[in-house]
Amino acid sequence: MVRVVGLGSQQDQAAAQAFARDTGITSVTMLWDPTGSTWKHYGIVQNSETWLLDAKGNRIGRKMFGLDAKARVIAEANARAGIVG
Repeated sequence: MVRVVGLGSQQDQAAAQAFARDTGITSVTMLWDPTGSTWKHYGIVQNSETWLLDAKGNRIGRKMFGLDAKARVIAEANARAGIVG
């Protein structure tokens, strides 16, 4: 079984809920982290990032969308410094 979970942090929760409603997303569990602490903890550096986790929650895959190589390096450095977004 594959479970899809979305974690929002950058906009407000109402905007994320509206996006899910407007795009017809119904099979994704959406979680909300208004402080960005989860992003910081896991080193998430951008909104369009997808992780594949095993049954124990270990990351076994990662794909980042929408950033060129230079922007990705900057985003990862910001994440290490605790800067989210």
